[in-house]
Amino acid sequence: MNCPRRHWPWKGSMKSWPIFTRSAVGRVLEGVSIRLRARVEIYRGPVSELIFTATTYLRELVKSNSPRTSRFMSKPLVGGKTNFRNFGDQYALVVSPSAELPVDDIRHAFLHYLLDPMAIRYRTNAERLQPLQNYAAKAPLFPVEYKDDFSAFFAECLVRAVELRLRRLAPGTLAAALDQAEGQGYVLVRPIYAGLTGFEKSLPAMSYYLPDLIKGIDVGAEARRLRGVQFAEAAPAGDAASAAEAAPAAAQKLPLPLMPASRT
Repeated sequence: MNCPRRHWPWKGSMKSWPIFTRSAVGRVLEGVSIRLRARVEIYRGPVSELIFTATTYLRELVKSNSPRTSRFMSKPLVGGKTNFRNFGDQYALVVSPSAELPVDDIRHAFLHYLLDPMAIRYRTNAERLQPLQNYAAKAPLFPVEYKDDFSAFFAECLVRAVELRLRRLAPGTLAAALDQAEGQGYVLVRPIYAGLTGFEKSLPAMSYYLPDLIKGIDVGAEARRLRGVQFAEAAPAGDAASAAEAAPAAAQKLPLPLMPASRT
């Protein structure tokens, strides 16, 4: 491309232009690659332990020849955020390299990878719980994407309930976490969490036990209980904007939405 002199990127004579040889560029790229590999190695241990804990709890095996994939990627250009997406059976979580590993986000994404197919497989069984979604829709903080997609709503509540089991929280912290989830409209988290007690005492894997867990939820009792629940109010726009500005950039994360997987 011919570039007029007035548009040249460097002023002065050609002798003053920086010269990047292949060897110099190679050394820079090699240094960056070494640092990224070191960061990945730091993540490898905690992520492997997280995967082992989740699969052991659910008694599920991740088959190496499965067409479904779950990828965890560390990308410097993400900008201090965490981004989770799934397209059909392909799941991906992208995080920014940092000293603090986003364990909760990684666990959440991996549990979706494990549990979404079960929620889809037993969506007919789960339909008996759909009347409870009418109460969830009244919550000001209830995500819009779940109002017309009960399968996705059920999967999200299932993931959140299993998360609370895996975190092994103190009684007071657990009660607060359940109240927070319910206040945001995830009304199935509490009964599913209670139903996991039976799962922990049983032998089958979650992919076989889930219909029994669903069947064990008393829809009438839950409906009566939810009539008295006070849902959390949405923060005023001004307060939300102030909180976002006050939060450090490294702590801001993208939400973790569930995109519907292929339903076959």
